[in-house]
Amino acid sequence: MVGGVVDNRNQTVRSIYGFLFSIIEPVAKPIRRVIPALGGLDLSILVIALAIPFLRDWLLPRLILAIPF
Repeated sequence: MVGGVVDNRNQTVRSIYGFLFSIIEPVAKPIRRVIPALGGLDLSILVIALAIPFLRDWLLPRLILAIPF
């Protein structure tokens, strides 16, 4: 793991890390191509964390209201 903070010899830790990596990496990879790391800090996770509430609270309701019944 990054910085040796988490013991990656633990099977449970490896499986949780693998699961989270398989979910986050496909979303973060395209963002990393546009926004490079800033001084070793990966900003793609911050962009994802800001985009989720924006999509949920602002964009999605407007799209739903735009659909005619």
